[in-house]
Amino acid sequence: MFNDTFYPTPAPLIERMMSKLDIAEYRGQKYFNKSVLEPSAGMGDIVEYLDEKYSGVKIKAIEQDPRLQDVLRGKNIKVIDSDFLSYPALEQYDAIIMNPPFKDGHKHLQKAIDIMYNGDVLCILNAETLKNPCSNGRKKLVKTLEALNADIEYIQHAFKDADRKTNVEIALIHVKKENDIEFELFGGMSAEQEKFESLKASTELDHKKTDIHTLVMNYQDTQAAVNQQIVDFYRNYQKINGYLDLNVAGQSSPSKDAALNTKMRQLLSGFNKQLKQDYWKKTLQLKEVSSRLTRKGHEQFHSKIEQFQQMEFSVVNIRQLISNLSKNYGELIEEAIEEAFDDMTRHALSRYYFSEKKYQNNIHYYDGWKTNSAFKVGKRVILPSRGEYSRYNDDNMLRDYNKIMSYLDEAPENDDIVGICNAALKNGQSRHIQTHYFKISIYSQTIHITFKDQKLLRRFNIFAAKKKNFLPSDYATQNYKDLKPEDKKMVDEFEGKKAYKPELAPVPALFHTPDMPLLSHSIH
Repeated sequence: MFNDTFYPTPAPLIERMMSKLDIAEYRGQKYFNKSVLEPSAGMGDIVEYLDEKYSGVKIKAIEQDPRLQDVLRGKNIKVIDSDFLSYPALEQYDAIIMNPPFKDGHKHLQKAIDIMYNGDVLCILNAETLKNPCSNGRKKLVKTLEALNADIEYIQHAFKDADRKTNVEIALIHVKKENDIEFELFGGMSAEQEKFESLKASTELDHKKTDIHTLVMNYQDTQAAVNQQIVDFYRNYQKINGYLDLNVAGQSSPSKDAALNTKMRQLLSGFNKQLKQDYWKKTLQLKEVSSRLTRKGHEQFHSKIEQFQQMEFSVVNIRQLISNLSKNYGELIEEAIEEAFDDMTRHALSRYYFSEKKYQNNIHYYDGWKTNSAFKVGKRVILPSRGEYSRYNDDNMLRDYNKIMSYLDEAPENDDIVGICNAALKNGQSRHIQTHYFKISIYSQTIHITFKDQKLLRRFNIFAAKKKNFLPSDYATQNYKDLKPEDKKMVDEFEGKKAYKPELAPVPALFHTPDMPLLSHSIH
């Protein structure tokens, strides 16, 4: 069940909302070539209706409930933020179409009106919000609607046949705002700057300054400064045209024949999109993010950067990203364990690859479960180095190995393995570099890695062998004396009776995510 404020908008009501707007029609097809924001998207009823009924519409959505966000993304709907009331809204839209939570509907509509510069706002409110303005916020909204000559239609039983029914009387509100940069100042820009300064002050007072807050402040500062420059340029366009030109990095110049409103909005939109992408990439430098990403995780992050750049760059959204990474950390690490196992063994598989002698001691062969021919990683492995031209790959490989050992450790330690190695190399030491889990020697063409904890190496081998089906899923769950003869033979060949020890199953405090509560996992 989703939250109590979620009431999906029925199609007949959406149709009634859209009847308030000027819709072009040609040969039976309706055209609405506009950019639209849906700031309380729910499961996407309004977005899907517009996509289905109108050609040319471009829609972005905001939704606070993470479960509903997943639903929206599953429908390929662009989710750009999680909280409309804190959304900075420097990007401009032709229309805002919304069915906000009835409880705080007046706040959402007031925000939509405030951020709309030139376009339409369509909103569904509980009629009592306007008929009984019992708070200062509601009174302000009523005055705003009167000043803007808003069209207000009261409707009874609009949700009586909806997926979630209510008999509440609603107010269907249409506000049309018309401004032009050529005739007046850009509305709201100074207010946005004041909001930024206020946020900056409150953040410094109310929070211990973290890297996340610093990064968001830098983003907001850059965003406000560049947007102000763009607006000031077009505010004074008639005076400076012919003397000055405006170039925004990474953005092509608007058409000379376009209206000033169009030129300004194109540059604002392009710049803000690029800025968000740049800063989402910067989150990879945050410890809270980098500690939760494996090599594959980094690749997935970059492949989805288009999706990230749709989301507003805010503390709330970065925290949500970190939360999502934490939820998926176990899966990423398990994939990394199998990839590391392949890294460490592939160069010794003479049956499949041409193998140099220096790699042949990486593994110990044994007859695996049933008919599989399997192997395990030895105490010391020798890996080919990617060389100076690709040190990035070597560094990420070492980071992954360190995260794997930390994940398998009952008392995890995730030291800066790359920093330790680089500091040693800088001091002229390339042999026997000591980290928490490994002893590392770096040669011109190879890297020698020695496992310092044999218990963790054993866990690593068992986990990887089970993933590859070289060992049965219940391996190491029973005492040796309780095993069947064929299972004892398998143990003898894999590690020997003396080394064999059952792992408790499940192991509630064995595997961990970085800087997070212990997770319940098992190595089978």
